[in-house]
Amino acid sequence: MPAGVRVESYFRIRLAELVLLLLILLNVFDFFSMLPEDISFVKEILSIVLMASLFYHVGITWLFFGAKADESSGVVKNWFVNLVIVFSYLAFLAKNVVSITSEAGSQIFSGIFLFFSTFGVQIERISFYFGAVMLLLVSLYLAFFSVVHERSFLGNIHVGKSRFVKFIAIFLALNAFYILVFDLVMEWLAVAVDNTLIVSAIFVYLFFIVRHHRKFSADNFIYKIGSFSERFYEHAIRFFHDKQHIFLGISGLLVLHLITEISNFILPYIFNRTSSMYFEMLGHRALYSLWAESAVSSPVFVSFAYVFNIASLFMLMLMPAFIWHELYVNKKEGIPCWLLALFFCALPSFFLAPAFSLVPITGGVMEKTGLVGVDIVANSISAQNLEMIIVLSLVFGAVLFACSLNAFLKRLEYHAVIIVSLAFLFYYLYLFYFSVFSYYLVLIPALASEWFFVFYFALFFVLKILFAVLGSFKLLAQVVKSHLL
Repeated sequence: MPAGVRVESYFRIRLAELVLLLLILLNVFDFFSMLPEDISFVKEILSIVLMASLFYHVGITWLFFGAKADESSGVVKNWFVNLVIVFSYLAFLAKNVVSITSEAGSQIFSGIFLFFSTFGVQIERISFYFGAVMLLLVSLYLAFFSVVHERSFLGNIHVGKSRFVKFIAIFLALNAFYILVFDLVMEWLAVAVDNTLIVSAIFVYLFFIVRHHRKFSADNFIYKIGSFSERFYEHAIRFFHDKQHIFLGISGLLVLHLITEISNFILPYIFNRTSSMYFEMLGHRALYSLWAESAVSSPVFVSFAYVFNIASLFMLMLMPAFIWHELYVNKKEGIPCWLLALFFCALPSFFLAPAFSLVPITGGVMEKTGLVGVDIVANSISAQNLEMIIVLSLVFGAVLFACSLNAFLKRLEYHAVIIVSLAFLFYYLYLFYFSVFSYYLVLIPALASEWFFVFYFALFFVLKILFAVLGSFKLLAQVVKSHLL
């Protein structure tokens, strides 16, 4: 035991390490579909609880009002207000628990699964009512008793002193934060891709340990991996507290859509994880089986085409995040010559011999799965003149690599990468929000007789569309101003 560390603290640290190690192992086994369904269910619920505790730890009153948790708003402490808001958000997400229990079998929790499958609709309705009413009451309470500090979200937009205006602003802010941030994190990151993030963190940290082993200790390694996704989310959430970075936070959420799709689709395709959440619900086939069908006549060129398609889609999804990071640090870091060449070498195959297609989830697929967003479908490659496409792609990449050795031409290629990547991002967002529009277009008329639900879902719809439009224009303006002018 290290000198100067009390026995209680030492064992508390060791217990925390044991819990973190257990969570890491659960995520790794889940990533490779090696967990029993009962344990997988526990892990998913635990992920939701951990993500909810993250939002509580960050402090929603701190984000919106600049008020610390140990300070008071009226007669109660802000930590209690934060707790009520998080519980209200979780009540909205009862549908996620119902969805999890309806799609899996269980030995240990069969009674719970049966209860949720039998009374799922009633549970969702009651929970939604509870969450909505609690947010309404919290907004009303905070409108009277909260103090809005200048360095906060509401302080940045200058809500004024009118309690009615303050109430409307708080109510809209709390609901916007739920539908644009909390729901996104819970539905995509905590449930669908959290294990992928953990496994990715392991590979990243192992890579750095191999290269910089003297800078890492075993304790540091475990804590870095175990808190990888939590620290990532916490850092992203804090953008909404700072006036200087608030629009970066909004545009960052748009970019985050593409990052999550890497874990939802691209990595499962590569690692043959057809049992992952989205693959099971959408009925996708393994990429290997599609390659085997296409490679019968020309295995070498088909293999090149699939590798180029994967590389191209991967880079198109990562480049907007790279551009966003450059905006964040306010520095043009540039792209290596070899990566520029690979980007343009892989791109022709993605368009001329496509192995993937992006389609919005609408209609029957949406009704059957309950999913909203973009489906990335892997296809067999059947392009004519495939050999010519691959050869020309290799030549094209080699020529652009040679051109990138010139500083002026490299800058032109760099700008071309930015334009192509942003075009892909906006195309993806168009498909995504077309699916969102289709979802609400069906949902709201179906609830026409229930004004409470109509009001709330119409509010969610307007917030999502305004967010997409504002975020897209702001991101485009930031990129044009800092990179293209």
